[in-house]
Amino acid sequence: KGALGRMIDKNYLHSIGWRGIRQRKLHAEELLRLAMAHLRNQGKPVRIVDIAAGHGRYILESLRGVEPLPESILLRDYSDINVRDGSLLIEQKDLEDIARFVKGDAFDRNDLATLDPKPTLAVVSGLYELFSSNQMVGDSLAGLAAAVEPGGYLVYTGQPWHPQLELIARALTSH
Repeated sequence: KGALGRMIDKNYLHSIGWRGIRQRKLHAEELLRLAMAHLRNQGKPVRIVDIAAGHGRYILESLRGVEPLPESILLRDYSDINVRDGSLLIEQKDLEDIARFVKGDAFDRNDLATLDPKPTLAVVSGLYELFSSNQMVGDSLAGLAAAVEPGGYLVYTGQPWHPQLELIARALTSH
């Protein structure tokens, strides 16, 4: 409420980690719009999958001003809370005819490889840097490689290690 509270908020929200999160969002949205435009220019359908979507905000907000909208959007997350809240966000944005949210494991190679419809644009944002297992990350990427149509795109974002990475991963329940 007071000056001390505002100072604490300012220091917290202007720390390098949170500035990185905000910049990642801008970059992810820009790359998504660019990849959608490239697919359209090549006469290919735009079918998006985000394998660890949080609430799906990055994907859904990247659609502002995009015409035509993608043919399909599949948002996945391991968290029941994110699936619930992301599904509500899809409803609020009136995108139920093209978007759906399901529970899914971003590291399940076989599950990812059999995605239907086959995506042309896959998204992995802020996930892999949280896990030290190369096997898990490799399985995830192999599943996506099998799923995405030839000529499709992968939009990947990550943060280099910094002291606040784990704190942010635990605090950022949706993105």
